[in-house]
Amino acid sequence: MKRIPKLWTGLGVAAIAGSMAAQAEVITLQKEKGASQSPIILAQEADEGGEGGGEGGGAAPTTYALESTDPNAFNYDAKPQIDAYIDLVATSYMKAADDAKLLSQAVDTFLAAPSDDTLKAARQAWVEARPSYLKTETFHFYDGPI
Repeated sequence: MKRIPKLWTGLGVAAIAGSMAAQAEVITLQKEKGASQSPIILAQEADEGGEGGGEGGGAAPTTYALESTDPNAFNYDAKPQIDAYIDLVATSYMKAADDAKLLSQAVDTFLAAPSDDTLKAARQAWVEARPSYLKTETFHFYDGPI
């Protein structure tokens, strides 16, 4: 049984290494043909010595460069995308806040007059508030303002 995980791990490492070699070959062929129609991110490999080099290693890329010398190649106006994102975040938070208020009212009603009906209403309010809150969770996992 212990040999199976090692086998799968070995096959996975071999597949990744083969994929990386194929990507390097494609980039080399594109450079030889002078293809630069689309921006390609190239990784400049570290030299063989030091940490990460050597057999089976493969160092982490030391730099990334876009393959264009045209200063206007990557100019674009991101304002429409940024405005749409702002609208999405604001709308998501407003919906979550509205649903939270309804949940709070249902819980207050339950606490004021505990019964099966008010408990069911509070539970239903939680079920209905949860999806809108979950949509806002994604905004917590990046360094931007929320």
